[in-house]
Amino acid sequence: MSEELVDRFFAAIETGDLDTLREIYAPDAVIWHNDDLLEQSVEDNLKVLRGPAPDRVGSAQAREALSG
Repeated sequence: MSEELVDRFFAAIETGDLDTLREIYAPDAVIWHNDDLLEQSVEDNLKVLRGPAPDRVGSAQAREALSG
């Protein structure tokens, strides 16, 4: 995954840009939440991210590339 794609992904989340997120996600992606161990479809995830959400605004403090 390129650094440019990662930047686009986080910028889209921070600004609520659902069209860009939909473009980035694979159509059959499954989004896993590490805090509640639940999985979401792309559309369910985008529903959560729709609209302004003050707790979503911010920036990634650290990013680390993982192999695999």
